[in-house]
Amino acid sequence: MKTLIILSFVMLTLSSVAQVIVPDLSKKEDLQSLGIGKIFEKDNSIIKNIQITEVKEYGIVYLKNESTHDIAKETISRIEFLESKWGKIKIEFRLSFFEKLRASKLSDIILAIKTWVKILFLIFKVYRKMKIY
Repeated sequence: MKTLIILSFVMLTLSSVAQVIVPDLSKKEDLQSLGIGKIFEKDNSIIKNIQITEVKEYGIVYLKNESTHDIAKETISRIEFLESKWGKIKIEFRLSFFEKLRASKLSDIILAIKTWVKILFLIFKVYRKMKIY
């Protein structure tokens, strides 16, 4: 019992220490603290030596060779910063639910809907047989 209490205390202490502090991409100070990084696009091209200046709803504004550029989020696979204030940072851009839905085949969506309708119909049949009202 004494060992269990000590172990639980140690686990609590370690879990509170293990909290990770990440940069807030809406703050300009945090964006500057990220340093120099690379943008990896979905077409496998790489934009090197960039510094992010702003994160917008549609994309990223970055500085390269003292010139400002912007890139749409949908074309970015990930952004990496090897030497930042927080250590190595990797920001990945994944598809949202609606983007995945648009990327899916229509036949797959129809098949999924038919399957759910069949499941609901079977549940309804079982419910009617039980005669619980």
